[in-house]
Amino acid sequence: MENRRSSHNINSLQVHLVWITKYRYQVLQGDIQLRCRDILRQVCNSMDIQII
Repeated sequence: MENRRSSHNINSLQVHLVWITKYRYQVLQGDIQLRCRDILRQVCNSMDIQII
């Protein structure tokens, strides 16, 4: 992971994202799950965000 540097500090931003539905309903299944995953990956790639 790359550190961001400025003249007075060094930053390493790491985020742990948990994406669940209200009351943990199982709505993201099948084709919807695959499409949401593809959209999330496309957005991350366009914003230069690394998914680990």
